[in-house]
Amino acid sequence: MDKERWKTLWKGLGDKKSRLLMALGIGGMLLILLSSLVPGKKEQAAPLPETAAQQTAAAYAAGLESELAAFISKIEGAGETKVLVMLENNGETRYLRAENSDRTKGGEASGRDSYAEEYVLVDGADGRRTVAVSVSEPEIRGVAVICRGGDQPAVQARILETVTTLLDISSARVSISRLAE
Repeated sequence: MDKERWKTLWKGLGDKKSRLLMALGIGGMLLILLSSLVPGKKEQAAPLPETAAQQTAAAYAAGLESELAAFISKIEGAGETKVLVMLENNGETRYLRAENSDRTKGGEASGRDSYAEEYVLVDGADGRRTVAVSVSEPEIRGVAVICRGGDQPAVQARILETVTTLLDISSARVSISRLAE
């Protein structure tokens, strides 16, 4: 094509804004096409970060496991001990809430109470935070104990009594076995 035909074609596209948008669109499509042709490293999806509750629950379970293992290993006949604690949930935090009630509607008594609950926020070094009223520990689903003396009935009875008493769980949630040599 000669130069005059290009000019006629370009002017036929409309005003300057339309031509600019068309040129940018074509340029963008070319960049997309080129980027798909250029080999590059493949990005792996980052693992999802654990929530604070999950981190806290995992730390709670790990602390229980190490404390129980140290304590049970001191029971006569138990010997070397390993403990696994499985949790049912991540625990629960209850926050302070303010309750606002309003018995009037438009200046007249409506006969009905309307309540609005809002969480109480306080200013802190990290910004505004809610006020925790109570925090409950995660519920324990079960405990597995393996130890050198785990096949002896007398040792099993002492370990079972210790674990159920310390953790306030039923004996059905505790398993005791012999540690493999």
